[in-house]
Amino acid sequence: MRAFVRSTPPVEGVNDTVLGDTSQPVSAEEISALGWKLFTFGTDAQGQEKFNAMAKSQGYPEHDALNLDFSRIDEVQQLKEISDKLIFSNTISPKEPFFLALSGSWFTDIEDTINNRWIRLVVTAGDGVLIPSGALYQCAVSEADLKQISVLLRLKVDELSVHTFNDHYISGKDAEKHPSRATYSKSLGQ
Repeated sequence: MRAFVRSTPPVEGVNDTVLGDTSQPVSAEEISALGWKLFTFGTDAQGQEKFNAMAKSQGYPEHDALNLDFSRIDEVQQLKEISDKLIFSNTISPKEPFFLALSGSWFTDIEDTINNRWIRLVVTAGDGVLIPSGALYQCAVSEADLKQISVLLRLKVDELSVHTFNDHYISGKDAEKHPSRATYSKSLGQ
């Protein structure tokens, strides 16, 4: 997984798939200081077992992880709603999403309020990311690449399904006002 400083912040409502690499790399330690946790698990059965063991150690419920296969986006309305939220809007989740990319690749733009910048994280198959509750981010992926993406996802909820999943992502102006956003900012000393 690699990360770098974006040359400009993401624009609400725009799926910005241009790489935009400023050649200013961002270290895993800098991302960790923002509360994000990055892992490399692999996509085979052993990698998925490591992901599930890590999820358990982080306090995630023992139910199965939700497999979001975006190749079915044209068939499943909830997948379309989820992708629209994550791609076209600044988003937060109060439930600390933890995912393992099984296939495909995309960008996740992370707001770095400590250094007043945005970081572009390049996520590829085998990467695991734990997103802190209240952190603002936006994803970017080309339409062709979207249908190649499959992820295992865990949220800190009792019941996880595609139907309940969509409710655990808050986007747009509601994201800025959500109580978990204030809690996240305080955790960064702001």
